[in-house]
Amino acid sequence: MPLPVQVWNARWHCNPFDENFAYDVHQAQAAWQGETTLWLDPEATEVVRWRVALGKGSVKIYLSQCIVPAERPNVITVFHVDEDRCLFPPIVLREPHPHLITHFPQKFYQQWLRATVSLVPGTRDCTGLWPVVEGDMIAWRERCWPIQPGPPMPVLHTDDTKRLILFGLPGVDPEIHSKRRFGRSRFVQPPVDVIGLPVAVAEKEPDRQVLNIGVRWPEPFDTCFQGGMGMSLFFHRARLAQCITWWREGQSQRALDEAKQWIGRFTSVASAPMEQAWFLPKFFTHLRNITALTTEVLAKYQIYTSNITGIFTNESLSSKRQQSIKVQRVSGWLGYVWWEFYQDLKNNASSIWCEDCGSLLDILPGQHRDRWRCRKEENPDCFRNQARKRQQKRRAKGR
Repeated sequence: MPLPVQVWNARWHCNPFDENFAYDVHQAQAAWQGETTLWLDPEATEVVRWRVALGKGSVKIYLSQCIVPAERPNVITVFHVDEDRCLFPPIVLREPHPHLITHFPQKFYQQWLRATVSLVPGTRDCTGLWPVVEGDMIAWRERCWPIQPGPPMPVLHTDDTKRLILFGLPGVDPEIHSKRRFGRSRFVQPPVDVIGLPVAVAEKEPDRQVLNIGVRWPEPFDTCFQGGMGMSLFFHRARLAQCITWWREGQSQRALDEAKQWIGRFTSVASAPMEQAWFLPKFFTHLRNITALTTEVLAKYQIYTSNITGIFTNESLSSKRQQSIKVQRVSGWLGYVWWEFYQDLKNNASSIWCEDCGSLLDILPGQHRDRWRCRKEENPDCFRNQARKRQQKRRAKGR
């Protein structure tokens, strides 16, 4: 059974292989002591920790946060996904209506590959509440942090009918390649907009102006990949689709090697308190079904409790919740996508594309790999179109 997964996800997109961001995350991970949220603050001089209690009486959960000195501002949320995909903290989705995800979707990478993306104007800054140390208290003050524009991407070709944009930067990661070629980008001062898009210039080619464009995904990806996450996300999406194509063509080892390469760069083994890695994901998922929660506790620890108060007051269980266990630490939900896909490859359960509609098909262990079309339950419209084509062929033969 794979280890529970710990996802370090940044609120404002930074390429995980960017040296400055990687350094900030390394410092934050070194300072981490089980906090759910880490505020990376360029103005901070030391690590400051605090916690907030949720609940009342003996039934309380403590959510910890901390401020960490960093080179650039950002907010890291540390998610935990257990073996049953129970999730803590819950993901708050804004659309189509505000709600929480406490159970992470299965085959997340498949849903992501199906998603269509929209282009939106980029943003120059982000305003929101930020923790500030005032004496021995934490106060929340509105702060406005500038957002650095993404790396320039030369456009080679566009196709409006196919909604296709072809960019012309080779390399393992287009953002890193662009940074080496053009340097960092900065917004034009005073601010200038062209057709509603902010204008930026490249450090090494200041005479070349570029339009700052953002990316918006449908939920839950817009929340998981906040800020769109730039061109590197499209690059990895293309690599993931290529791996599926290799698997379909019988080159499963090639697909496995590619996925393993990214697993090595996105993940590492770490430790976390059982509280965050197992108990809280189970607690929030089964919050409205205490019987299911007590059953999970009984199966895990052989400790019987009849109600939620017993779960929090049992001394033996409280001690076990503070023990550390190994977890798979993952860099962002993009790292989780590769991790999930790699698990499917190792278990010989992956995906292929439908030859008729282009949708993803899920091929489970023991199923035929030569199934290249949708079943009725996967895509009813495609299934009906297949039946229509077969009927047309039969009629053509009977003439």
